[in-house]
Amino acid sequence: MLFLTFVVFSSPWIWTIFLARPVLAVFIILITVIICLYSKGQITNKYFICFLMFIFCYFQYKYIVKESLTNLSNDQIRVRDMRLSEYPPVYFRIGSKTIWLPVAHWFEGRKESIVFSRIQDNFFQNFDLNHYFFAGHPRERVGILESEKFIYIFLPVFIIGLIDFLNRKKYFLFLLTFGLPVFFYSLFGHRSLYGEFLFFPFISILISSGLKLLYQLVIKLGVKKQRIFLLLLIIIFIFVLIQIISYEIY
Repeated sequence: MLFLTFVVFSSPWIWTIFLARPVLAVFIILITVIICLYSKGQITNKYFICFLMFIFCYFQYKYIVKESLTNLSNDQIRVRDMRLSEYPPVYFRIGSKTIWLPVAHWFEGRKESIVFSRIQDNFFQNFDLNHYFFAGHPRERVGILESEKFIYIFLPVFIIGLIDFLNRKKYFLFLLTFGLPVFFYSLFGHRSLYGEFLFFPFISILISSGLKLLYQLVIKLGVKKQRIFLLLLIIIFIFVLIQIISYEIY
């Protein structure tokens, strides 16, 4: 729990939310702690965890900018019409009669294809780690205010925690903390006032797990090497934190 506390309170994301919506920030921290306790077996009631996650989804729904899966903006209509014009004509003949097939309309113009394309775009945005560790850089999203969420030096630690998490085969927890948010954002989009905070517990817990594994490796070193490693880690962390705060202020 010490590592989780460190990860949560070193996150610029939680402080950004706290300054604007302190109750929401406290709720995010609380549910992160509860899910962490569940992952360690200290809480065993699955229904309670599911109930909390659905309440969590409700909070995210309140702060998300709802987007229609079918309505197109003027610019999107322009792009669609341009794509439609690039399709070659498709037809076949039966005797002297020519039958034209509206293939372009099937792929680009029908509401079903527009909905599928929107959900597909939303779905794949969930897997872009730049949104969570590099404020979207270098693929910033148009119309979304990107901000620092987790310190970028935690990215390798997160990957270590993810590998360990998958090796432990906690499929229910994975579906609940990652699968459910992916499904939510695929349907409703990613334009949120405070970011996609449904992922906060999942990412925080994996980073803390990765830190714990690294710590277990460090304590096997000699005392001198252990102190040098920890000192370098603290110095790097402080410099990165100062850099992130400077970017936010200036």
